[in-house]
Amino acid sequence: MRPAALLPSPPRRYLPLFLGSILVVLSSGCASTHLPPISVEGADFRPQSDEVELWAETRAEEDEILNDFPVVYDPILDDYLQQLLARLAPAGLLANPEIDLQVILLDDPAPLAFAFPHGTILLHTGLLHRTTNEDQLAAVLAREIAHVEGRHMARHQRAVWNRQVGIGVAAFTAAVLLDIEEAEEWEDGDWDEAELLAHASEDVLFAGYELARRVTANGYGRKLDREADESAVRLLRSRGYDPRQGLELYESLHADQQNGTVPIYTSDNLTERIRSLRQSIASPGNLNNQPPLLDDTGFGLIIRPRPPRTGLHNRMD
Repeated sequence: MRPAALLPSPPRRYLPLFLGSILVVLSSGCASTHLPPISVEGADFRPQSDEVELWAETRAEEDEILNDFPVVYDPILDDYLQQLLARLAPAGLLANPEIDLQVILLDDPAPLAFAFPHGTILLHTGLLHRTTNEDQLAAVLAREIAHVEGRHMARHQRAVWNRQVGIGVAAFTAAVLLDIEEAEEWEDGDWDEAELLAHASEDVLFAGYELARRVTANGYGRKLDREADESAVRLLRSRGYDPRQGLELYESLHADQQNGTVPIYTSDNLTERIRSLRQSIASPGNLNNQPPLLDDTGFGLIIRPRPPRTGLHNRMD
């Protein structure tokens, strides 16, 4: 006996219109990932509504990190890092009042650097002390500047959302088709087949949920990382720094990770980063003849490991 609550399936001729309506409604939530660099608008740049929310979240995350890790207080080193940052950053980025571009040095052995979309760059002493000259340190900072300038975190977040919407559309459409077939099987009296189709519909929805959840993986993704490498190489050349020195730094870190000298602290794929850097460096470009802020001797003196004054960092604004 057919369950009384079961609704009859819609006529087949209405099925394309029905599914098309679902696609239009669900896909309307997609957000554009084509955001211009911040420096294009310069001082007139204002973050979009989802970026405002993202920045609030990352400022809170920054505060948590700065409460968990000791910050190095070294006025000479801090001043040098800010000078280097000001030299590297595009003028339009520095001119924008929304962006507080700064480097905060964390006393931590992990060879890491990370940029928040609102402009703070966290540099670990473990990476700073691996650099042997200003070109290498400039390469580290240029890449993080590129992430901020290119609005990569917002673009990545939108791309993840769009993929989730796409997965949801596909899973929901498949489930609807299975439900229609299930209804027809009930009408034809093939209740065992209908039961199988009902379970299949539930499985499709669950699989779609799981897949959508997994696309929120950490990192910017290969496309944006490649864009950051290309932008960083152009930026370094325009400021007189040799991007091959940055490649040498990452090759050294990769070799140490391969032989176990340095543990892998990050999800970054150094093999892919090295490949991307090599490709970016191979592209044509002229090196600006501009001396560094410090020669190798001066650089070694200012960044050498020494007992710094450290403590917890409290945001004042």
